[in-house]
Formats: sequence, C-alpha cells, structure tokens
Amino acid sequence: MGKFSLAESLESPNSLSLFNEGTPLINAEEWLLQTDYAAWTAAGGLRDRLNHQLSQIIEILKRILPDIEDIRIAPADEENPRPRAEFLTPYGWVNINNLGLGYRTAIAGW
Repeated sequence: MGKFSLAESLESPNSLSLFNEGTPLINAEEWLLQTDYAAWTAAGGLRDRLNHQLSQIIEILKRILPDIEDIRIAPADEENPRPRAEFLTPYGWVNINNLGLGYRTAIAGW
C-alpha cells in the first residue's frame, strides 16, 4: 500500500500514477482515517462536507469490493491503540490487513 500520513495532503493530480511508476498509491485506510479525523475536527459546513466525502469514499469502496457490507472507523482501544478502518464481511468485522490479497490489491489500485 502507499505511504501517507496525517501530515501529508492526499491531493495530487488524478492521473499522476498513470504516467509515473514511482508515484505512491493512496493508502485507502489512511485516506479513510484522515477524512474521518478531518470531519471530527472541522466545524460548520466544512464538517458536513467532510462527512459527506467520507460517506462517498465508503460507498465507492463497498461497490468495488465484493461481499463487503459496510466499512467503519473503529476507535483506539486496549487491544488496538490506534484507530483503524474495519470492513464488514460475511465472517464479521476485519481490518484491512486481514482482508484477502485480492481485496487489498483492489483497494491499493484504486
């Protein structure tokens, strides 16, 4: 998966990775976490827009990933000290690293 952090912007020309092999791919989990964090810390209309954007990201991922029924941001807890994206499969909630290779490849290529 790509390498991005909260300190970096995920905005880049949409076609950059088509022409440059060295362009890092967007890390879908980081994208979800950044958008969720931005929505929680924003105010007013910006918060509404970011929540809408997060909903759109989740809906698009659900459409391209077969058998994924829902996606949520799970908060940090005793077992997992960092928030994480979890995907609802027929087998229950799993984090991105526990999805099959095909799912992870589809997410990374998107």
